[in-house]
Amino acid sequence: SVTDGGFTLPEVPYLKVKPEFRRQIVVDPTGEQPGTIVVHSQERLLYLVQPGGDAIRYGVGIGKEGFRWSGRANIQYGKEWPTWTPPAASTTRSARARCTSTRTATTPATASMVRPNGGASARRCRRAAFA
Repeated sequence: SVTDGGFTLPEVPYLKVKPEFRRQIVVDPTGEQPGTIVVHSQERLLYLVQPGGDAIRYGVGIGKEGFRWSGRANIQYGKEWPTWTPPAASTTRSARARCTSTRTATTPATASMVRPNGGASARRCRRAAFA
């Protein structure tokens, strides 16, 4: 484990991650400017474009069909430990999203579950959120 910004992150069992989805430096396939983040949804890969023709490639999770986003956007600001709350439409549709929105920490890796507003038990939330 490692501690960063007051959060303790558990060791990642990286050998369980398929090699093609592990972080690695690759030749930039995007043609974008350094600092640009590009997500290739079909391949489930994210590229962070670097100077000199390289990119850092990461495997990423992609939303269900019908809930994907597309297009271009500017990242207006960054935070070291950002928080995220699912949209209301997601929380009414999904037990996992309902539980995610009740986490007490700002990172999923260290978040502990609490009793959500809907009354589900913490155990049910853990099953739904980490299944």
